[in-house]
Amino acid sequence: MLSSNSNIGPSLVEDIRIAFEGLVGTFFVDNPKVKIDELKVLTLMNGQVNDPIAFIKALGVSPDLKFTFADVNALARQILGSNVAPAAELTVVDLTTFNFLSESDRITIATVVNRILSTGLDPDRTERFLFATGNLDSRLKPTFTKRFSVDRFFLSAGLENFAQKDQGRTIADGIRAFLRRDTGLHLPLADTGLLVVNTGSTRADAQDAFLHADFGLAGTGSGQQSTISVTLGNVAYQVKRCDTCDIKDSVEAVATGQTIGSSRGTITTRDANGVETRTNEATVAFSSPIRSTATGGGNPALRNPDGSVREGYAGYFVLGNFDPVPQDVQEPPLLGGTERPLGGTQDTRYAYLRLATATGSSLSGEVQIGTRSALSLSGWAAGLAEVPSAGRIGVTQIDTDVTTENFTLRTDPVTNRAEARVALFNHPTLQFGGLSGMATQGQSAFLDDNQFAARTGTGANVEMALISGELVKAGLPPDMQNLIRKSSGEPYQYLKWGFFFGDVTTTGGEREHIHLGTWVAGQQSDLRNFPSVGTATYSGHAIGNVLTNNSLYTAVGSYQNAWNFGTRTGTVNMSFDGTGYTGDTRLRDSSVHFDGVLRASNRTGGLHGNFIQGGTDAAAGVIGRFSIREATGAPTYRASGTFGAER
Repeated sequence: MLSSNSNIGPSLVEDIRIAFEGLVGTFFVDNPKVKIDELKVLTLMNGQVNDPIAFIKALGVSPDLKFTFADVNALARQILGSNVAPAAELTVVDLTTFNFLSESDRITIATVVNRILSTGLDPDRTERFLFATGNLDSRLKPTFTKRFSVDRFFLSAGLENFAQKDQGRTIADGIRAFLRRDTGLHLPLADTGLLVVNTGSTRADAQDAFLHADFGLAGTGSGQQSTISVTLGNVAYQVKRCDTCDIKDSVEAVATGQTIGSSRGTITTRDANGVETRTNEATVAFSSPIRSTATGGGNPALRNPDGSVREGYAGYFVLGNFDPVPQDVQEPPLLGGTERPLGGTQDTRYAYLRLATATGSSLSGEVQIGTRSALSLSGWAAGLAEVPSAGRIGVTQIDTDVTTENFTLRTDPVTNRAEARVALFNHPTLQFGGLSGMATQGQSAFLDDNQFAARTGTGANVEMALISGELVKAGLPPDMQNLIRKSSGEPYQYLKWGFFFGDVTTTGGEREHIHLGTWVAGQQSDLRNFPSVGTATYSGHAIGNVLTNNSLYTAVGSYQNAWNFGTRTGTVNMSFDGTGYTGDTRLRDSSVHFDGVLRASNRTGGLHGNFIQGGTDAAAGVIGRFSIREATGAPTYRASGTFGAER
């Protein structure tokens, strides 16, 4: 739980107060007797508590307690009243006038209320709030059966703009999900909401994963602003034993994970005195743990296909990243998140607390899930990385000398896991997620064939994330979105694409930051069935990073490749970053791989790629990587990216 005397720096106070507004305290399921069918926010209204029964249940007192509503309202005025001293703890003495309470009840109430009070970071707040939900103990029933579903949660800073959850929103106004609001660069972000992917399997390596992603990009060239983040983890349902309780066994859910993000644009930072500094065309990496401090069930928004409330699944979470003294001694302390600007600027620490409330599920139709397959794909990854050194920031191409696929992707719909491997220049192969083992649990989430994400571990040498493009494509401007599809306007059927980003250390020990690296993948064509006659034209997109005039940004363009299978040659027309390129492609001997050149005024470039399978069609599409540089004597221009196209 967060403490009001936490020492995390004045620069964090503003955002923390926003994050904690209305969420001064929580009580969900510490008492296994609690059974409430919806989220109850317990407050005083005209001297009366809004729900007396839920109020008594939330306090965890004896179920045999005899009381009148006048007794309960008097107790509520003592506990929830706004006339207490700021951050004042409730003592047993404060409760001695309430004769209907036993001494044990008074101790229990004081413990619950003071635990709630300890979550308040704003020392000026005087109100105390209680929250209560149902429990998760239906999982103990012999008839309980796991079932696959994807549940969507609305994120808010407590009760601030809480009503927006009923307006089809995924996140409340005024906050960014698991980062400071400023890191969003004032962009309209595509936000997935918090998605919990519940497994229907009893396999030991199956996971209940959670995923959140947001993304925004606006502008071109030196004026471009862009930001992206991914939060991944798993929800573990644990049976807790209490030998002194009337009900011995109860179930709690604990969510743990990690947030990884990156922003590039006009970055605002604050020093220890709260002084703001704005830097144009700057890059910042973000990293933070995340853990639930409370969970609850009984959310009526989570329903079975027959309309009944789905029991045994978490419908509420309180999530945070700062918990220096966890209540559970087995949990490691959480010390907040870190913002790491490139170029030697001091790192910034930040903290937040969020209320996640389920608003719908795939079982009842509010969340749309497509085909879920055991994918095994290969492809290409490319881009430009920034390298801070000696007070300056250089740029390097991360896919130099890559002439064969440097990317693989596998998914498992049974375990809800994904795994990607990326081989970059001057780096050991990077692994994102994993299909088995406890070490990679919570490092990936697989919703369907077009919606997934994965991250590396949290070691000192690498902290990166990877995401499917279709999950966050709405964060691109409409003109860019419209380029990433077939010329017919239909979405891709066989190829997958996306971004990867974060910090990685080279084999030489240098820090590199990749902001919006790109990848593309598909099932490599079967050479035995590859056509030897005929023609085909493939249309799609090209996307990559550009460096020119000392500005680094991301561009999206069109890609068209016409092939003659009899001559094993093709022609390319690519429009990228305001320039048209033409070129030639040629298949390698006894291979479905090809190479090509790109030409434009004052520019030269090359590409490498391969054909991909689509059902029985051994030439359903093409994927690959490209690189461009200035011609001799021309102004500096570098670009590195990926392309994909289908018939």
